[in-house]
Amino acid sequence: FLSSVKDLFYHEVQKVTPSLTFSPRQLNAQKTLLRQIIEVTRHECEKAQYPVVNVIPVGSATRFTALPFSLELDVFVTFATYDRTVLQRFASEVVPRVAAVFHSSAEVKYAENPYGHFAVCWKGFSFEVDLVATVHVSDPKFLSQALAISGMARTLFHNDFLKERIKGLELQARLFKYWAKQKRLYGTFGFTGFLVDFTSIEYFLPFFPAIKSQEVFSMIPEPATLTTL
Repeated sequence: FLSSVKDLFYHEVQKVTPSLTFSPRQLNAQKTLLRQIIEVTRHECEKAQYPVVNVIPVGSATRFTALPFSLELDVFVTFATYDRTVLQRFASEVVPRVAAVFHSSAEVKYAENPYGHFAVCWKGFSFEVDLVATVHVSDPKFLSQALAISGMARTLFHNDFLKERIKGLELQARLFKYWAKQKRLYGTFGFTGFLVDFTSIEYFLPFFPAIKSQEVFSMIPEPATLTTL
């Protein structure tokens, strides 16, 4: 039974793969937009005399595990400070200036620390961008001190960990993510992009052959839900 379900699964994977694969145009748009966001963000931070150290893209987009019909970019900005107010002011003062360069308006959202969000239309694609400030950590041994100011400080280490280990499993992670979205699991109860990618590294292959055959068919996207590439 497991063998037949596995064969069915991989047959369906072949059918659904084009819908879960980025087009060259999308990849180029994402790459050039990220480069512009990094340059503009650093410039605005320096102009406002913020102690910026790095502007680093993170998240599913940098690991090529994002879904091509859900274009979201996460960019972390690290500062040489342990002053929480600097992180808070970045969201309300700097992010609106960055958004304005891209003819957009920013919204302040709240997690552990405030962060900035804005939408961008770039080269024919719509992107949702999160700009997040955190404490610069030069070495993991200093992480505990940074976490007292911002829990986001661990994200950069999480991203580096996954980028090295997810290589070769990007499609599997996107398929797992799409299934989680279809089942309304993604984004709830801590079921994040990080968790999906992490789980894909160790558990993807044993997980999917155990799914009932009707589950496999439910993973095929409805054409109406996909962005025309």
